[in-house]
Amino acid sequence: MNDPRTTPILRITHPVPSQIPPLTPEHVECIASLLDQVPSLIESLEATPAESATLQAWATRDIARRYLQATHWNLETATAKLKASLQWRNEFKPSEIPPEEVEPEAVCGKGFVHGFSKDGQPVLYGCGRLDDLKTWDRNLRFCVFLVERAIGLMPEGVEKLTIVLDNEGLGLWNSPPVSFMLQLVSITEKHYPERLGHCILSSPSWFGWGLWNVISPFLDPAIKAKVFFADMGRKTATPTEQTPDELSSGAEKKEGKSASSWGSFFGLSEQQAATPPSEPSSSAAGGVWGSIFGGGETGKPSENSENTVGTGGWTDILDLIDADQLPVEFGGANEFTYTHEVYWKAICETGQQMPTSLPILECSPKPVIEPVAFTQEQEEQVKKLAAMVPEMVASLEGGVTAEETATLSAWCDISTVRRYLVSQKWVFNVAATKLRDTLQWRKDFKPDKITADEVEPEGVSGKSFISGFDRKGQPLLYSIHRLDKTKTFDRYLRYCIFLLEKCIRVMPPGVERMTFLIDNGGLGVFNAPPVSFVSKFIGIAEAHYPQRLDTAVMLNPSWFIFGLFRIISPFMDPVTRAKVHFANVGPNDHLNAGTSSSSTSSSDVNVEPGTGGWTNIFQYVDPSQLPAQYGGTHDFQYDHKVFWDLIKKV
Repeated sequence: MNDPRTTPILRITHPVPSQIPPLTPEHVECIASLLDQVPSLIESLEATPAESATLQAWATRDIARRYLQATHWNLETATAKLKASLQWRNEFKPSEIPPEEVEPEAVCGKGFVHGFSKDGQPVLYGCGRLDDLKTWDRNLRFCVFLVERAIGLMPEGVEKLTIVLDNEGLGLWNSPPVSFMLQLVSITEKHYPERLGHCILSSPSWFGWGLWNVISPFLDPAIKAKVFFADMGRKTATPTEQTPDELSSGAEKKEGKSASSWGSFFGLSEQQAATPPSEPSSSAAGGVWGSIFGGGETGKPSENSENTVGTGGWTDILDLIDADQLPVEFGGANEFTYTHEVYWKAICETGQQMPTSLPILECSPKPVIEPVAFTQEQEEQVKKLAAMVPEMVASLEGGVTAEETATLSAWCDISTVRRYLVSQKWVFNVAATKLRDTLQWRKDFKPDKITADEVEPEGVSGKSFISGFDRKGQPLLYSIHRLDKTKTFDRYLRYCIFLLEKCIRVMPPGVERMTFLIDNGGLGVFNAPPVSFVSKFIGIAEAHYPQRLDTAVMLNPSWFIFGLFRIISPFMDPVTRAKVHFANVGPNDHLNAGTSSSSTSSSDVNVEPGTGGWTNIFQYVDPSQLPAQYGGTHDFQYDHKVFWDLIKKV
């Protein structure tokens, strides 16, 4: 049984109201504009496909909103800051810091996450005097590790954390160097905007007060409103008028002895230390301290930060954190005592933004794409058809808006035009007609505008999902029709199209096709989708997604599937039929991946390999990319919340 005195509180048990502010239509449009730039920002970093997928998954709508909030909805400034953060995350890789790398920094208990504030914010504690290693580079990564874990612990609707810094006994000889503190502040300000709810400096020593007096003139009032002082040993603080000038909280700031003496110590000129800037600049309040504390890029106060109580003044920590969440040593009633072995096991098992069993939505390593050579005549046809696209779009039935024109024109790039010509064996007039039909369909059906909320009911059962890549780097799209519980086939059709569009988005550069894995185990007359639905989906895929299917493998086919295949196969083009395969699969098949025993059968479907015949699934998919239930080694079980949170970010 866990000892409550050593077990950290890493889960909140009561509901917390959402702290996400309401957005105006202008804000929503601004967020969409910033998100639209994310792919090009990532592309400019020259990241690997795996790194690109990780960055794309991180750059969510909420992330974009916080960068815009931090810059007072200035799209240009927010874009620049987001690009800098994408670059930093690609190099520093904060979400991938392994626990074993930073564990030596945690042994002494100088930093840990424990409990939640009254606002539901995870509380991160820091105690600089306990640092006995002085390995500042690793300590910096440890601090970032804890921030990432704290973010992973945030309840739904909570986006900020509370920091409690224990300054008792901290002095010149046992405090972290100023360079380390500035580097940490710089990282949090630049790359974690709008993440700090409160910062409580507990039991401040003379050194802590001196440091505060040096930096407070450069802080915007909105920033100072989030910095509090609390004495854990006495709940009644020394009145301000009795506090020496050297220990002034800044509420009655003097411009003389205190600031100048500490300014000299921290390398500031006497004039810099004694004279606050008349207007906070981006390099002071806005650039260094503004964003992390919610003060904004220019240092101007936010509309919701009119709190004047905590402007560097004293407060009761119990006003911010309930006693049952606060350790006794900080004035609370929680008997938590840091025990490294217990704490480290707990923090390593929780607070992760990503569970260990995830769908694979990133292709690594980068697939080797063999370029397809086209003749000069074929390339001329591509250019000719591409030149016709603007006229095609303008002539669509029902008219087109400026937004629709831009969307359709962007979709119809050179690769798309080439696929239509290839699919029609370079018969120009037929390809042009097919392309125009698809433009009309995309205008009317709007496949790229299908929202996750609209089709989510179809995804709950796990009947269709994307996970992994085949040996060519092509995404794997799974379908398990027997799990269909809704029987709302119009919406199911839109869900299938939604996943097709997502598949295209996760394709690595140079990849244009996908592999379709259809689990037919246990499928029969009474639980199979109607033929009308299957025919409609095949019709849409064939007409409007040409050259997108590489391989379709029917897994564990029942007698019903063979009967259905015999019905539809005469109507299939030989090229399409050659892409349909059958395979029996099951757990542990990867142990026989080099043989044909796990994926062959003596079925009476006697056709040539690749034309509806039996095959070995591992010929197409590496075991590491295939879920264990299909014979692979990837320990993936469909978890709707996990999958849905990720697929919405694609």
